[in-house]
Amino acid sequence: MNTATHHSVSLHLRSRQIDWHTTVNCAVLPHITSNTPASKLDISTWRIPTNIKLADEQFNQPGAIDMLIGADLFYELLLPNRRTRIGQPVLQETVLGCIISGRTPVLNNQRTHQHSFLLRENASLEQNLNRFWEVEPMDQAILTPEHQACEQHFITHTTQQQHGRFVVRLPLKEEPNQLGTSHRSAEH
Repeated sequence: MNTATHHSVSLHLRSRQIDWHTTVNCAVLPHITSNTPASKLDISTWRIPTNIKLADEQFNQPGAIDMLIGADLFYELLLPNRRTRIGQPVLQETVLGCIISGRTPVLNNQRTHQHSFLLRENASLEQNLNRFWEVEPMDQAILTPEHQACEQHFITHTTQQQHGRFVVRLPLKEEPNQLGTSHRSAEH
């Protein structure tokens, strides 16, 4: 599903926790994704420290996503303090407060898992590749004899297994007997 946007807005974000602010330009969309989480999370066993301030106090309640932050801003938000416990989600300090992410613990040995992700596709792979070749014309590279031999080796010795995996024989510059007695060292 493609979503078109015809409006944008400039937002000034300011932290409620520390002296931090920035301005971002956002595309206005009717919705970003479905409610997250899809159902209420039972956090009673998570042992979230009481002395921290969460960026979203209602993170365990299903709700609409207000803003999707891209990687260009996300890493600016992160602070060094991160807390991890085996079997528990990660608690990461940010300029906006602590965020909780990762796998949610399975309750009462339930085997049902909830997976959430966002996939946004604007064009088909073929369209993207065609556009790449139009934008980035490739000059014919002048290959050295060594590169030509390597390319020929690849063409000659590449096979595809039944399950789709490709196998290429290792290229050697010299005859294998030139390796000496390295077999045992290679095994170790």
